Order: sequence, then structure tokens, then C-alpha cells
Amino acid sequence: MRPEAPPGSRTPVCWILLLSWVAVHVLALVLSGGVRAAPGSWWTWGGPTREVLLRTGGMLPELVRLGDWHRLVTYGFVHAFVLHLVLNAWVFLAVGRLLESVIGSARLFLVFAVSVVGGGVAHLLWSDALMVGASGGVFGVVGALGVWSLRARHPQAKAARTTALIFLLFSAALFFLPGVANDAHIGGLVTGVAAMALLGPRRSEHAPGVALRGAAWLGLALVLGAGALQAFASPAGPSAETHAFLRDLRTAERVAQRLYDHPRHAGPEERAALGRRLDALLGAPFLEGWEGEEAFGAYVAAWRPVATGDVPDPFAFDARLAEARAAWTPYVKRLRLDSGTAPPGFGR
Repeated sequence: MRPEAPPGSRTPVCWILLLSWVAVHVLALVLSGGVRAAPGSWWTWGGPTREVLLRTGGMLPELVRLGDWHRLVTYGFVHAFVLHLVLNAWVFLAVGRLLESVIGSARLFLVFAVSVVGGGVAHLLWSDALMVGASGGVFGVVGALGVWSLRARHPQAKAARTTALIFLLFSAALFFLPGVANDAHIGGLVTGVAAMALLGPRRSEHAPGVALRGAAWLGLALVLGAGALQAFASPAGPSAETHAFLRDLRTAERVAQRLYDHPRHAGPEERAALGRRLDALLGAPFLEGWEGEEAFGAYVAAWRPVATGDVPDPFAFDARLAEARAAWTPYVKRLRLDSGTAPPGFGR
């Protein structure tokens, strides 16, 4: 049984949040070039590209550790595909409208906001995958509804308690699905329960104070404004430039490895072409003054004997290359994160 909001009740925060999710998703699809920009299984239809998910505020723990703390909030307004958005919206409307009608818009928004942050913090602690979706906040709202139903004397309390329990039981199936950010779900649930326990049930005849109501609406405006700025800002890092650099680097590495593995087939022209590739990479404008410039120079120097045809003892070459690669790996990883080309995998 799904409890309904009392007749005549107003639930503006629920609808504003829902519309903001839809607006962000539409924008992400436009930036991705269309609804089929990220092909996959039928249920992932309407998914933005990974770079756009990052650009519109998706949470990648490594970027948060590098200073993008706003992603602990903005990820809750970004969704991986249409079905992901629909499921979150359906559950949120089923429980959020009732909760908003009995505890007020200000308290509902505060519960959702702190639950999103709580889910983001949990994911930051336990995972390195890209995460998007409002489900951390939705789980927090469900937990808050359960706490309210246990503490409030209200005609809807029993039905609300049943709804929250059924949702949590069905959610247990998510633990068996791949790619689901269960850490964020648990973090959001725990945070929502704690927030509701601290706020307490509000009697319907008592309106929230001006300070609480003003703080909630100001928070909502700030979150939506941050999301808009995140969407229209340049991607984290010099995205287009690093995309080209990483592409050329991968090509040079493949060529160098092939020439090293098959030296008899490596003629002067091929070696000279590899040397020009390495020189071009060293001349990338953004490398000048960058903290990874020295490590990259050592990495290129390790490959240079392949281009000159003067490869030393293979054991010495492999040892030097391994040492240079180990020093360069953290920097190339950061470039891949900044350009949105890090290895795939994200929480739903």
C-alpha cells in the first residue's frame, strides 16, 4: 500500500528536485550528442557519455580528493540513463511527497541534502568508481519516513511504516546487482535516519520557523546554481588538450613496443617516425611547468633508445622503463581522470 499525501497538501520541494533531475539529464544528453550517445544494454538507453557525467557533476572519488568537493552534492542531480532516473523519481515521489506534507518542505529538503552528502562520503571512503544518481538522497528520505512513522501520531503513520519497510526489503536485491553503489545507499539511509531523529516529527499545525525555511530554500538555490555552473563550466582539467595528448601517447607506446619486440622489422624510417612522435609529445604546451613534466621526460627518455636503435641490454632497458613508468603512472592517471577517460565503471 502506498500512502498518499493528504488532500490539499503542497509538496513543492519534491517536484522542484524531480524537475531539476530531469533538466540536468536532458542537458547531459544534449552535451553528449543525443540519447544514443552511450550505447549498451536496452535498460541503459538514454545514457550520457562518461565525460559528460563528470562534466555535469558526477562524483569520482579521485577528483574529490583533488579538490572537487562540490561533487559530494552535485552527483545527486546526475543520472546514468533514463531508467535510472525514472526509478529514482518513482520511489522519491512515492515517499517524498508524504514526508514533505507531514514534516514540511524545509525539513524534507534538509533530510534529502544531508543524505546525498552522507551517501557521497560513504562512497568516497569505500570506492574509487564514478558515481551518479539521487538514490543516496532517496534512501535517506525512506529512512526518515520510517523514523517519522515510528514517532508520529498521524493517520498515515502505519501506511508510511509499511511502505518504508517494503522498499527496504526490495532494495536488498540491489546488493546482488553489479555496478550499484550500495555504499552510497547505506550511507544515505543512515544519514537520513539520523537527520530525522534529530529534527523530530513536526505537528501539522506548526509551521517551520522562518530561519529553517529560509535556510532550506537558500540551500536549494545554491545546489541548483552549483549544478548549473558545473554543467556550463569547462570539464575538469584541460580536457580537449589532454584527450589529444593521451591519444598520441597511446599510439607512441604501441609503436615503441612493436619496434622493441620486433627489432628486425624496425627500419630507419620507422625509428625516425617514433622519434618525431616522442619529440611532439615532449612539446605539448601544457607540460611546461606542470608538476608531472619531469616524470614524463624520464618516461620518454626510457623509450628513446628504441627510436635511436641503440637499445642496451634488455634487462637494463626493462628495469629502467619499469622505473620510469612507475613514476609517470600517477600523473597519467590524473590526466585520464581530468579528461574523463579513466577506466569505466560507476555506481548507479
